[in-house]
Amino acid sequence: MFKNNNPHALQKELDGLSKVMGRSDVRTTFQGDGAYTDGKTINIPAMKLDAQLTDKEMEALRGYHIHEVAHVTDTDSDLWQSKRTTKRKRHTWNAMEDVFIERKAQEKFSGARKSLQSTVDTVLERENAIDRETVEAGGDPYENWPDQIDYAALQLARQRMGYDSPALDEYVNNLPNELRKEAEKFVDAALEADSTEDTFKLAGKITSRMKKLGQQVSNDDDEQQKQQQKAQSGGDQEGQQGDDGSGSGDDGDKGDGKGSGNGPKGDDDSKPATSGADRMQRAGDVASQIAGAHKYDDNNRMERRVALTFKSYEDYFEYLRDECEKSPLVNDKTFKAFSYYAFPERRAKYADLLERLAEDTTARSAGARLARLLLAREEKRIIGGQLAGRVDRRRLAQLVAGQRNVFTHQQAMRTDDTIVTVAVDASASMRQGLTRKATAALNECLGRANCTYEILTWTGYSNSPYDFTWGCKGLQKGEAPFNTNGLVEVKTAAQRSADPKVRCNIANMLSQVGVTPTLACLTGVAHRVINHSEARRIVLMLTDGLPNGGREEMAEVKDTAGKMREAGIELIGIGIDCDETYVKRMFGDSNTVMCDTRQLATTMFKQLETLLVGRAHEAA
Repeated sequence: MFKNNNPHALQKELDGLSKVMGRSDVRTTFQGDGAYTDGKTINIPAMKLDAQLTDKEMEALRGYHIHEVAHVTDTDSDLWQSKRTTKRKRHTWNAMEDVFIERKAQEKFSGARKSLQSTVDTVLERENAIDRETVEAGGDPYENWPDQIDYAALQLARQRMGYDSPALDEYVNNLPNELRKEAEKFVDAALEADSTEDTFKLAGKITSRMKKLGQQVSNDDDEQQKQQQKAQSGGDQEGQQGDDGSGSGDDGDKGDGKGSGNGPKGDDDSKPATSGADRMQRAGDVASQIAGAHKYDDNNRMERRVALTFKSYEDYFEYLRDECEKSPLVNDKTFKAFSYYAFPERRAKYADLLERLAEDTTARSAGARLARLLLAREEKRIIGGQLAGRVDRRRLAQLVAGQRNVFTHQQAMRTDDTIVTVAVDASASMRQGLTRKATAALNECLGRANCTYEILTWTGYSNSPYDFTWGCKGLQKGEAPFNTNGLVEVKTAAQRSADPKVRCNIANMLSQVGVTPTLACLTGVAHRVINHSEARRIVLMLTDGLPNGGREEMAEVKDTAGKMREAGIELIGIGIDCDETYVKRMFGDSNTVMCDTRQLATTMFKQLETLLVGRAHEAA
């Protein structure tokens, strides 16, 4: 589908798949470390912007996406949430629901089977490898086989649906006869289920059967152990353990059949038998597994770690404080120093910023012009069927027939599908008052123009004078015991410019003290912006220049900026009262705006306008 197997291309493709399956409101994002879905967003862990995925990895992620969208379209979420079940029964229910929704997905989208079977193949390759390791270690992956009936039934149903997967065939062929025989009893019903309610009823039958068989197997094992003890000691010693195989526990499932150590071998060093629930949980990690092969290699270098996104300063500082408490590398002195600088008093008021902006009348008019440029751009389109203009050769036959609307006309069309991301450097070197004023000016400018925009600040904690390495063993300057890089949401796209929370955030946004992890934070911004659905995506990166990693990091920032532009993102670096050499080296001469302390807002607006107008002329 796409020549380049990269996350950006995949994201665009997956959003297209959502539309094909009837859910244009479901979007795909690539953020953070976990794979999840909330019914509206399907998230895949962040990968390198230039990550090159294999064809199989691309296909497997398509299958993962199709599977999750199918849950959104066909799973009765109200019923799923309302039914009170044990954790174990819900795993079984989910297995049967998977059969139902995958069958529905194939009915809606003819290409679904290829992708789904690739996902299954990826999952079962790992499962088969774990089983082989268990056998090699002297264990039995099917020791507690009744607890795997649901998972076996799921895979047998997939095989019946025609999935072409070598790993699936291997898994099915390795099933013990008794497990396969029991699982096959439920395959027809799983394939005939036509609703979430049907799969719920089927799950009840399966869990009852697993419980009954688990009890029998457990009793047989107990009796066998008793006979062995009698044979060894000559007496009837205590009947060994208060067995968890009654099936009456919290999950109603023979204690999940793992970690009990009550098998015939009783070897603590051997790998415990795997339950069907365990296998299903591992299957859900397929997206994380693939993304993990293409994640950033930070080598414990702070600037290499992609910035995490937080909803507020409070959330960011709470995360940092929790990580400090958990890290064995952070001593009391470091923690106290961090806490002091991370939680200062906040007294600034947005109204004061507005008063200063009101004094600059030139800024208001410059801001209005800039807002119009950011909000919309003109695209030239050819309009046919006109009475004047250039002759449309394709309509000449109509001219002979007496029709006169055979001309074309070039017309400028406005496109308003734009989002602007303002990312503000919140390092200690940034002048607080100056930067707050600049951000407030942008907030007022974009807000009055009714432009879709968001405001983020970015920073991190590491180097002196607030250095985590104070007393931290094994760390060098520029390193941190955990990821301290953070993007804090000052204003989301959904919030109004006049929202009291937004104004409070802007007025106090540089209360923290930190360093300048430009690469990590620009990468975090890229992962965020690349997931926006708007046709035009503009990023304004405000900074005072030199990043943590010096010239080496500046080169990598330049490389990342280039990749963002290749993905269609318009990135502009705004240097605030600094050496322009640093900013231009990162963002390029033609993509850099420099501002000093005098008439900041006016200067920034006018230079941005000049830059954007110049681009418009080039495009024309």
